[in-house]
Amino acid sequence: MPGLQSNRSISYALTGNNLSEEQKAKLESYLTKNPKDLNARIILLGGYSEFKPSEQNKRLEHIEWIIENHPEHAIAGTPFAQVNVDDCDYQSTSVLWMEQAEKHKNKLRVLVNAANFFTHRDKDLAEDYYKKALFLDPNNQDIKHQLAHLYTLFDGHEKQALAQLEEVCTGPESEDFFYEMSNLPSTAFAAGNIERAISSANKLLDLSEKYRTNWNYGNAVNKTHTVLGRVAIKNGDIEAAKNHLRLSIIDIATPQTTSFGPSLDLAKELAKAGEKGCVIDYLDAFEQLCGVDNNWACELRYTMEHSGERAPAHPPEREHYVDCKLEHQLAALQAWDATKRAKHLKELIKSTKDNIETWARRVEESKGKENKELFHYASHTLEAERKHLINLEALAQKESGT
Repeated sequence: MPGLQSNRSISYALTGNNLSEEQKAKLESYLTKNPKDLNARIILLGGYSEFKPSEQNKRLEHIEWIIENHPEHAIAGTPFAQVNVDDCDYQSTSVLWMEQAEKHKNKLRVLVNAANFFTHRDKDLAEDYYKKALFLDPNNQDIKHQLAHLYTLFDGHEKQALAQLEEVCTGPESEDFFYEMSNLPSTAFAAGNIERAISSANKLLDLSEKYRTNWNYGNAVNKTHTVLGRVAIKNGDIEAAKNHLRLSIIDIATPQTTSFGPSLDLAKELAKAGEKGCVIDYLDAFEQLCGVDNNWACELRYTMEHSGERAPAHPPEREHYVDCKLEHQLAALQAWDATKRAKHLKELIKSTKDNIETWARRVEESKGKENKELFHYASHTLEAERKHLINLEALAQKESGT
């Protein structure tokens, strides 16, 4: 069962997040004697970071083994098995996927996994694989959803995305129908069909109350009020838009909003309208949901607090943004209650360590180059992240009483 396999494999991968270096080494040693142990490879995929140079080759080795030996497996189509388009090995991995898609052109799961791999890199190829998968199973609602999502990433394909999603949003009311409806308001808005955006948003609000205990409740509420707020701005009703922003962040904790954060679209539009107070309130609630290291939220806060149109892009001015961001992260954590702080502090310490490794590499890469500003910015950021880690670890020690 694909759904069960997906849940189980993601669970294995998430387990890998907590592996120590010693445990990773032991698992690699185990694989030399048991190379066909797929679950062990999945755990290591979750343990290795694509941003750590020392782990990139090992991570790639497991990804390519899975593509070659289990291209139909659920893990092959997840972010854990993705390769960054800027990596030198992207080309070889993409060729490997194309070979597998041709070899297994009558296997639906292989085609879908290949499409997932290319979704953010080669949208035409991803579309082709999704359509081939739909040819094998014309009534597969999951694939229709994925194809609709792909079209939302295509500039100029908004109407195709809406048409594809409308095909999915049929049938009697149910929890599945509630889930299927979740992206319809925003898709209709993007396609310029405001009337459909409003009607589907209101329908989704009604369904949200009916399925309040469903895991998707918070996602639906946030998406619905975001769309209705953006419609209000188009109609010149700023007060209504502000109210929708306030409602969009109430009681919306879900696996998605607590990991990636809720939508910032309405907040950004209200920021452009100069509505600082409601946007800052939204960002405060946003951070308590998913932590203080979301770059888009950090940049939006900076623009509101420094009266700029957007966060600075060039190295000299960017240094001030880095300092402000890290200062706010520490202050926010200190202001939260102990339970909420403990949850996000551990994650921030881990991401800060990853940042330090990344910026140390960038310092070395820019050393001696003609662009002195870039070297100075990388050096400044590296030092700032190191000081930040010291402060975060001190806060963690204080929390633990050691």
